[in-house]
Amino acid sequence: VDRRALPAPEAAGAPAEAYVAPRTETELRLAEIWAAVLRVERVGIGDDFFALGGHSLLAMRLASRVRQAFGAELPLRAVFERPTVGGMAALLPAGMVSEADAIGAAAPALEDQLLEGLDALSDADVERLLAELSPDGSPAP
Repeated sequence: VDRRALPAPEAAGAPAEAYVAPRTETELRLAEIWAAVLRVERVGIGDDFFALGGHSLLAMRLASRVRQAFGAELPLRAVFERPTVGGMAALLPAGMVSEADAIGAAAPALEDQLLEGLDALSDADVERLLAELSPDGSPAP
């Protein structure tokens, strides 16, 4: 299945929330990273990562790019616990900027190649790998 060719999921019957633009530099940088990772035009501070088409492999990519841009360790769990730009921004110290931030949030080519390889895995392979990463052996969310 070519997942990239599938249309973006739509919430069944739920009205879309109004777009709320980023208010701080941190929120703006996060929104840019999210838009690049999710391949969407724009992301507001209240938009949900998973409602925009995110999944566990993209969450790994997101955490890596946030780490690169902000120079701060962002646990993968944070993407699941705070799936909005506003929620994630609260985890990062205000005004945090690194040299990587000045360059942009694009991941190095090697990282993109590795993550594209992960995208090619079957759902069963993904579940098996996530179960191996989970501390209790159960599939990760």
